[in-house]
This record gives sequence, C-alpha cells and structure tokens, in this order.
Amino acid sequence: MRRLRISHVESFSVFAPGARPNFAWREGLRGGPVDGRIAVLRICTDEGVAGVAVTHNRSSGVAIEDFVGRLLRDELVGADPLERERIWHRMWELDRTEEFPIWLLGLVDDALWDLAGRLYGSPTWEVIGGFRREIPAYASTSTFASLGEYLEVAKQCVELGYPAIKLHGWGDARRDAEIDAHCPWPGSLCARTAIRGGAHRRRHPLGPVAVRGGEGSRQH
Repeated sequence: MRRLRISHVESFSVFAPGARPNFAWREGLRGGPVDGRIAVLRICTDEGVAGVAVTHNRSSGVAIEDFVGRLLRDELVGADPLERERIWHRMWELDRTEEFPIWLLGLVDDALWDLAGRLYGSPTWEVIGGFRREIPAYASTSTFASLGEYLEVAKQCVELGYPAIKLHGWGDARRDAEIDAHCPWPGSLCARTAIRGGAHRRRHPLGPVAVRGGEGSRQH
C-alpha cells in the first residue's frame, strides 16, 4: 500500500474580526481581541489531502512565516503525515535549540490531526477515538461593570438550562463576594460562603455558581 507523503507546507494570514461586542476581563487584564490578522498553517500531501491549523494570536504571522520558511518545510516535506507521534517528538527535539513559542508545537499537531480527519472522511474527534456526541457544559462569562449585570446574566444562564455557571469577577475578593451575597434565588444556595484568593463558589439547584477572581476558583 502506497504511503502518503507531505508534499509542501505553507503559511498565510487571514483577517479576523475582533469580539462583537467587545468584552472585558478583571482589572489589570486586557479585554477581548480586536480586529487583526491571524496565521494559518497548511500541510499538504501528494494525494491532495491537506490539514489546516489556525492560531488566534494576533502577532503570530511573522513567527510562523519564519518557522515554515527556515525550518518546518525542510523537516516535513517527504514525511508520512500519519506518523504524528514521530513528528511530535521531532518538533520537541528541535525545540531544544529553537525554543519555539509553546503554541507553535501544538499547531503542527493540530494540522496533522485535521489532515487525518479529512483523509478518513470523519471528524477529528472521532479519529482520535472519541465516542460521545454530547458532553456536559457550563456557562462561562466575562467580567461585567456592575453587580446588576452579573445577576442578570446568571439568571439567563440558569433559565437556558446550564447546570453550572462560572462568573469572572473583578479580581477583588471582598468586592466579588457581593455577587455571591446578592444571588437572586433566596434560599436556594448553601448558606456558607468562603472568600479565598478572590474565588468563591456556592451551589444552585441546577449546579454550582462559581465566582472566579484573580487566582482561580475552588469548590466549597
């Protein structure tokens, strides 16, 4: 059986719109991405099957062009794209002297898994070995300007059926506790609230409501 071979590797940039509407994170962090250009890596084979990976880092274009032109093209052309493990270890070895940005290592792996999915005509998650078509999900919010906005969004999330909500607070433990203390469902939450490292969690009948501050959230 003839084996696939990588025939060429290319990179290019495409326009990516910023978040609409824009959003904010806690004090001290920048908000959502603005309009800009993101980089695309494309790994092609001699059978016409190609895999694509995208980085959403707005400053990644120059890094990827250098990576492809100076190193990656020579390393990958002629290789079997289904030997993902061998290629991963080769990238890891090259990193010892190149010191790639961490997202660059994953980008090659993403493109090769995408290529395999296209080759077999199946979603990549299925090729990897996944079996679930539905998984539990929780709602994760951004940081809002007022307590009222937090409570309204939390109410909407519960009404939509989410079993859990993660609210990204302001990053101030005592101020963030206001969100927890003013939950709009009296009597439905645990009476105990902990303030620890800017994070609190209380339980709603449909699941936990977490307030995430500057140091992550913990279960109480």
